Amino acid sequence: SVMLQWRYDMRLMFIVPPTAFEPPPQVESAIVRMIPVQSKLACDGPTLQAGVMKAFSQRRKVIRNCLAGMFTEAQIIDAGIDPQSRPETVGLAQYVALSNLLKPV
Repeated sequence: SVMLQWRYDMRLMFIVPPTAFEPPPQVESAIVRMIPVQSKLACDGPTLQAGVMKAFSQRRKVIRNCLAGMFTEAQIIDAGIDPQSRPETVGLAQYVALSNLLKPV
């Protein structure tokens, strides 16, 4: 989701109920419109992807622990992130800020 948000403007169009499928799944589905972003937040794509993948590599861990070895706690704070937050609560701009600490653009 973070990488898609970096590349696209994501818009929820509508929800598709389980009854629209055979057999019906246990979850609702969604139709999403993806429009390429003309001016992405400036950062190195591979560096951003590496940071995002590392952040989400360990379920239920706080971001400080997920990113240990890649970023110091001070760098995480410098990017505007609470070290005790979970990766799913961190916004795109904060991941971009982290990426730019490793490889400025």
